[in-house]
Amino acid sequence: MINTFATSRRLWWGVPLLLIVLWVAGSLLPPGDVGIPQAPWSTWVSLPVVRYGRDIAAAITLGCVIVGGLVVPSRSIRALRWASAWALLWLGILVVQFILTISDVLAVPLSGALDPTTMWSVVTQVDLGRVFMWQFIGVLVVGALSQAVFSTITAWVVALVASGAALAPSFLGHGGLTGGHAMATISLAIHLVAISVWIGGLAALVALLRSTPTLASSVLPRFSAVALGAAVVAAESGLLNSSLRLSQPGMFIVTWYGALVLGKVVFIGWLAYFGMMQRRRVVPALDSDGSLSTQGLIRYATAEFVIMGLAVGVAVSMSRIGPTATPNAHDAANLMSVALLIFALPQLVPLLSVGSTPRWLRRVRNNPEIMAVVAAVACIELFGLSVVDHFVGTQFGALIDIAIVLVVGWLLAVALTGDRQRSGVYMAMGMWIVACAAITYFQMSQPHSVIDTRAVAAATITGLVVLSLYLVEPLRVSEASASPLFEPSASPTQ
Repeated sequence: MINTFATSRRLWWGVPLLLIVLWVAGSLLPPGDVGIPQAPWSTWVSLPVVRYGRDIAAAITLGCVIVGGLVVPSRSIRALRWASAWALLWLGILVVQFILTISDVLAVPLSGALDPTTMWSVVTQVDLGRVFMWQFIGVLVVGALSQAVFSTITAWVVALVASGAALAPSFLGHGGLTGGHAMATISLAIHLVAISVWIGGLAALVALLRSTPTLASSVLPRFSAVALGAAVVAAESGLLNSSLRLSQPGMFIVTWYGALVLGKVVFIGWLAYFGMMQRRRVVPALDSDGSLSTQGLIRYATAEFVIMGLAVGVAVSMSRIGPTATPNAHDAANLMSVALLIFALPQLVPLLSVGSTPRWLRRVRNNPEIMAVVAAVACIELFGLSVVDHFVGTQFGALIDIAIVLVVGWLLAVALTGDRQRSGVYMAMGMWIVACAAITYFQMSQPHSVIDTRAVAAATITGLVVLSLYLVEPLRVSEASASPLFEPSASPTQ
């Protein structure tokens, strides 16, 4: 277990992001509504962190079972022992989460949540308690049977039980498996399992190859196929779940939940990129003892673990915030969504090499400062003045706004990969600050518009951070190198 914890320690970088997002969104502490009982602040702060730990423990447990029992030929006793140890940690986290959840739902202090009568009544009379009981039983079975895996059949049994325990939190969401919420619940359950396989499998694989690099030649190609399937299923199920919860385009722009969905798309896109690099550079470099492949795997996995941790932090934030009501014409655009649309998402679009780039696009690449000004003007018009919305309505206008910003963002991304990259990035940073100030000013002039200064500050910083990525690898693509960032034939997998 020590090996897997040391290998996956960067997964925990998502905890600070989780707390920051909840604080900015105003969901870190109780709302303090007069006359409405609320759980103590310690419960509100602790519960998301505990949920984060639960997701990481569940992912690594499932990953160790899959890698140790199904990916490694003839099984790996070491990985299966790790699965048992992580299952024990998972069980302990679940117990803490159960107590905190009782405190949260019943709005009682922790001393009241620890009352045996209360705990028993929740387990036996409430659906929430039954879901927790299923998780307790499932995790106990996984912990007890992981080291008893002697065949492919028993490995599949343990993996399915672990998957069932990992997907159980999806039944604690909005409405559960009832009525119109059935598809959302099922898609979320599939998404949780796929993400767990992807994250936990990579953590188990890296830890195992660090101690036994000779397994690389037999394990890497097999896990590559598993990771590819998990990545595709995670992306598809996440897209379906988001479309069910965000029924209108405007919700991606004006709600915090929509902004977090966009953020999660960005993280999954970057994971796909690093997975592509694993498949193209690590797997083909297999040597006799596996050392070369192991070094490359660890190098890319280091970045992947950080991004995976951030993605889990965003996912836990989404579960706390939840989808909000349908936006109306008076709702102001969430600047975080604007930053992600104009800067982050276009980074995931395949950039054309200079040799196949049209002349007009070469001119764009050679004038990044002009594109920085155009991008700022587009953001101010679409999300500050909102001229388009006045002619076509809020919802159809949101679609047009998103389309225009993505196109402008892609042109800016192309412009920031040329020889004048540094000056273009600095110009874009300055213009983004101007755009945020102008959008906020115009939004404040609208009736019934409420401006959250923390959200504005967070969005401004996010835009600057994303733009700074152009100054570091792998986004530093000069015109002389003619090296595209993403190659169209790539497959997102490890």
